[in-house]
Amino acid sequence: MKLALSARASLAALAIVVAGVTACDDDSTSPPQNAQVRFVHAAAGVDEVNFRVDGADVRTDVAFGDDASAYGNVAAGSRKLAARVADEDEDLAGVTKDLSLGSQYTAVLLNGIDSRVLQLYADTNTAAAAGKTRLRVIHTTQAAGALDVYVTDADADLEDAEPVLSEVGMTQASKYVEVASGERRIRFTDAGTKDVVLDIEDIDLPDAGVRTVFVIAPEESGMPLQSIVSEDRG
Repeated sequence: MKLALSARASLAALAIVVAGVTACDDDSTSPPQNAQVRFVHAAAGVDEVNFRVDGADVRTDVAFGDDASAYGNVAAGSRKLAARVADEDEDLAGVTKDLSLGSQYTAVLLNGIDSRVLQLYADTNTAAAAGKTRLRVIHTTQAAGALDVYVTDADADLEDAEPVLSEVGMTQASKYVEVASGERRIRFTDAGTKDVVLDIEDIDLPDAGVRTVFVIAPEESGMPLQSIVSEDRG
């Protein structure tokens, strides 16, 4: 599902701190005075939310599990990022961070141990080598333990495979790894085991592209795990 731009009144306020909300296919379009930020709603049990920058709505009516938004250009420097349930007057979660010139970030609303948290992750969307895809996993849920990640051919026996990422912890972003592009299968297991907890059976990984897989849980209590695949580049 695609996210809506904010209403006209919100856009007027947003102009104070945001230099425009536009789609971004690579890391070369951000003007030098800006950073870029996108948003993901991964907090199970929370209604649609509005994401905000310095008190102005930048993405509205975002539902749990929606695709990652397009990057929006945001003035670099110290910025207050927040999420609030649509039509409510108080922020549900927020974070103040210093955003670097030309850098890209993903802000994820997730369920912390005792409260909702807006977690900010730094993105690196430079192209992979020819014949490869740069892959990263963001494990958003407290409802599952650490994960190992396998990228294989569709019919590969997992018992003969080695993980490309190991022990990706709760609310952590993995490092980026390069894997073979093309038609692939991504399986997630409980760390240190071959017990599959999430299986993306058919995914097309682009040549010289970048993908982020967000692991989410539709229920606060845990399983089954689901995924959001973000087309970061290519």
